[in-house]
Amino acid sequence: MRPHYVNVAKQIQHADISPTGARAVFEAHGEILTVPVEHGDIRDLTNTIGVAERDPAWSPDGKWIAYFSDESGEYALHLSTQDGMGEVKKISLGNPRSFFYSPTWSPDSKKIAYSDKRLNLWYLDIEAGKPILVDTNPYDGANFNPVWSPDSRWIAYTRQLDSSLHAVFVYGVEDKASVAFDKNGKYLYFFASTDVGHTLAASMGAFKIPVTRSAYVIVLRSDLKSLLAPQSDEEKVTPPASSSDKSAAPNAPKNPADADECKPEGEAKTSAGSPPRKS
Repeated sequence: MRPHYVNVAKQIQHADISPTGARAVFEAHGEILTVPVEHGDIRDLTNTIGVAERDPAWSPDGKWIAYFSDESGEYALHLSTQDGMGEVKKISLGNPRSFFYSPTWSPDSKKIAYSDKRLNLWYLDIEAGKPILVDTNPYDGANFNPVWSPDSRWIAYTRQLDSSLHAVFVYGVEDKASVAFDKNGKYLYFFASTDVGHTLAASMGAFKIPVTRSAYVIVLRSDLKSLLAPQSDEEKVTPPASSSDKSAAPNAPKNPADADECKPEGEAKTSAGSPPRKS
C-alpha cells in the first residue's frame, strides 16, 4: 500500500492536556499527536509504522509525554520530550508481559502509577526504572483510579475487598505502607455508598437496585480537626462581676452616709455612745 493521508479524528482513543493548557495530546490511529489550542501545527511525536502507541499522559512539569508502545514486540513505557525533538526514553515493565493502562504522573514528575490486565496496580520511579507492585484487585472489571498526594509520597486508590465491595486504600511509596487529596495534603476526599450490595446476574439486569453515594473526607494528620466535627449553637451566659469590679463600676450603688458626715460644720465628731466633753 502506498503512503497516504488518513483522517484520524474519529479514531481518537485517549487524550490529555498540557499543564498550562497550551496544547493537548491525543492517541489516534496508533500515533501520539499534540495539537495547539489556537496557533501552530499538529505534531506527530511517534510517526511509526506497524507500531501501536497508547495512553499518552503529559508530565506536570510540561517536559515529558509518557505512553505505552509495543515497538519491541511487548508493551513498554516510552517517554518523549513534549516537542518530539529529544531522544525517547524506553523503560521495560518487567515480566510477565502484559497489557497496561492509564499512566498517572506524580506531581513532582518523577514517578508514574499505572495498572495492567492482570489486575495489578504499579508505580515506577523514572530514575530507577524498576516497576514496584502496589496492590492487586481480587476480581476482574474494577479500575484503581489512582491519585497522587501533593508531595508525591502517597498514592490513594480504590479496589474491591473479598466481599466485592469497594474500599479506599493509601500506599506510601517511601514508607511502604498501604479519591482525591486536597492541595495541602491535609485531607482525602472520596465517594462511598452505605446501601450498595452485590449486583444481580446479567440475566436479571432489568431489576436494578438504586444506589446512593455521599462525599466523605478523611483527616490525614492527627493534629487537625475534622471538617465535619459536630457543632451546636449555645446561648452565651455573662459571668457575675467580682467585688473589685463592683467598686470600680461607675453605676455601682453608694453606701449610706456616715452619721458624722451629716453634722454641722465645726461640731466635733464623737464616737458612737460617748458624751460630749466640756471645754
